[in-house]
Amino acid sequence: CRPNQLLYATQKMLRKTRPAKAIVLTGFPCLRNNMPPTETDGPPGAVAVARAMLALGFDVTMPIEQHSEGVLQSCVAAACHGERKPEVVSFSTSDRWSEMDQYLLQSISSDVSIVLAIERAGPSMDGQCYTMRGLQMGPTLVAHELNSILSGGFGVETIAIGDGGNELGMGSFYEDVCQTVQNGKTIGCVVSSDFPIAASVSNWGCYALCCACALLAWDQGTVMTGTNKGGKQHTPHEYVWCLVPDEGSIKAVLRAANDAGAVDGISGRAAGSVDGMSLEAQSKMLCELRAIVLETMQLDVEV
Repeated sequence: CRPNQLLYATQKMLRKTRPAKAIVLTGFPCLRNNMPPTETDGPPGAVAVARAMLALGFDVTMPIEQHSEGVLQSCVAAACHGERKPEVVSFSTSDRWSEMDQYLLQSISSDVSIVLAIERAGPSMDGQCYTMRGLQMGPTLVAHELNSILSGGFGVETIAIGDGGNELGMGSFYEDVCQTVQNGKTIGCVVSSDFPIAASVSNWGCYALCCACALLAWDQGTVMTGTNKGGKQHTPHEYVWCLVPDEGSIKAVLRAANDAGAVDGISGRAAGSVDGMSLEAQSKMLCELRAIVLETMQLDVEV
């Protein structure tokens, strides 16, 4: 981990002049023989962050490969009820990339204000994307062209969340990955980001980012989209409700991901687990994060 990266990333998000355009990338097709090949770590957390950014006044686009569009759409539907929704845009994989895909990519990339990569397959030293076991995710699974949104030098801040070092934007930790992660020299992503956030599970890093947004937005009196009052007139619970998913929401999103075909990348199960850890473990982590933020806000109220 790099100290203060969560803080710096959140500060950059809140300093953007609204309306601002954000792109949230996700998709890690490590289940190479499945269809869809995407695991349950990534899309649920990415949607949580997208929902928070919408509440903060961003317009959010979520590009992903066509084979995993259904998973992401299902997560969006489960997370956003009667609210603004991020726009999910699907693309061909690299082996079928067309002029239309390229045109669409240029269209969604124009005037972008900030780019986030969340558990997104990233290129290693040889330009290929690898699973944690060192298996290649080739051009039939990954649209490498989408990664240029983060690495293409658009001159905007980039935030990345990952848990293994082989995700887009984790090149900021490349030397550490080579030394400490099994197969690190082979699988380590070489594309860096301005604000890399390491987490035990990428979804958990997303929940932490949402909580940090709630805390700093509360502290700064940020006006949220769809509300008529700003500043400390909002209660702490209103900020957390608007910006952080609750226990019921993440359970619904994980089940929606399973129903759309995504499974645990380690166990291969479709029971709400992520990275080999149960649905209850996911809920426990979120509840702990929410409790920390609400306790901190309440101390501010009492002072």
